Amino acid sequence: MISTRFAETDQKNWRRSLIILLICQFFAMGGMSALIPFLPLFIRELGVTGTDQIAIWSGLVYGSPFVTFFIAQPLWGVVGDKSGRKLMAVRALGGLAIAQVLIFFVPNVYWLLGIRLLQGTLSGFNVAAMSLMTSIAPKEKSGYSISLLQSASNGGVVVGPIIGGLLSEVTGFRGVFLSVGLIIAMLAVVVMLFVDESKSEETGKASDQVKENIKLLTADRVLLGTTLLILLTSLGISSLRPIFVLYVESFSLPADFSLAFAAGALYSILGIFSTVSSAYFGKLVDSLSLKKALGLASLGTGLMYVIHPFMPDIYWLIPVRTILGLSYGVIVPVLFTKISSRSSEGNRSGLLALASSSQTLGVILGSFISGKLVTLLGVRYPFLAVGVFFLGIALVVPLLKED
Repeated sequence: MISTRFAETDQKNWRRSLIILLICQFFAMGGMSALIPFLPLFIRELGVTGTDQIAIWSGLVYGSPFVTFFIAQPLWGVVGDKSGRKLMAVRALGGLAIAQVLIFFVPNVYWLLGIRLLQGTLSGFNVAAMSLMTSIAPKEKSGYSISLLQSASNGGVVVGPIIGGLLSEVTGFRGVFLSVGLIIAMLAVVVMLFVDESKSEETGKASDQVKENIKLLTADRVLLGTTLLILLTSLGISSLRPIFVLYVESFSLPADFSLAFAAGALYSILGIFSTVSSAYFGKLVDSLSLKKALGLASLGTGLMYVIHPFMPDIYWLIPVRTILGLSYGVIVPVLFTKISSRSSEGNRSGLLALASSSQTLGVILGSFISGKLVTLLGVRYPFLAVGVFFLGIALVVPLLKED
């Protein structure tokens, strides 16, 4: 009787913790993506002039948190193993909240860049939430919990740009940062008070395991090639994110047209249909030829980007971005499934973490390249260059080994 009661309590507690973390994940990712529709416009408001300079600064400001996150995350992982993963989740939400509130007060673009670097150092809720959830969920529910967290993350990325575009019309650009910061600060308090943490988890020598995983990755041509493709595809799409609003601005728009909202809505179309495509193919990917699926997805992505510069009207972007989302949404689950199927039970998590790190590195490189692309090609033709890049990937994929 007593043991049954404790089991029921644990069941209720981990589900409550999961729901809270799902809500936090949604708002954290939504808050970070909410700035995408108007980041170049905010940078212009801070005194940066000239399309080339705005594009360069947009890339720097957008990519800077990923740089410090890439450096700081392994250190936070060690702290989490020693001090608890709940503490890391609260730290990540608190760091993100502090950064957003501070951006409300920035006087110029240099302060904006500095605070974004601080944000990357202190935040990282996605990793912290997954780590915390795997420590408190029943073993047989770990995969289920991680899948739901990823869905919440995707949902936030989709909704964030739309909300950011709408909110900026009401509160101004600075008001979006302040609103997001205050909401996330409240969520940090909720996690602190109502999320439980397992006290019986065992930790090993993570540094030794990381070294072994790196050796395994570099020695296996399929794993190495797949990880490189993850980096390259991430680089391609990330090089366009910071300049997308400048591309939208290149169309002839009515005087009363909300540029921030239009960019957010068009950006979210890609996110919505990528999520749909990822969810659908995520169920089928085990029964498909990964090489064929990746080749067709890269081909579709490349073709849709190639025609971006030649769109005569902004409304043509709706079907184009829809097909783009459906195509690109296949690429990520296909590549990560290849990593998973190629690894063993003992090193699967470590190899997937390395693949995720390569994805982050792609975001960093792509963000910094974006400004240079605008300087060389203007605001439209970077999309053509990235389209050709993905078409190149589609041509290379048939040459890869299937196993």
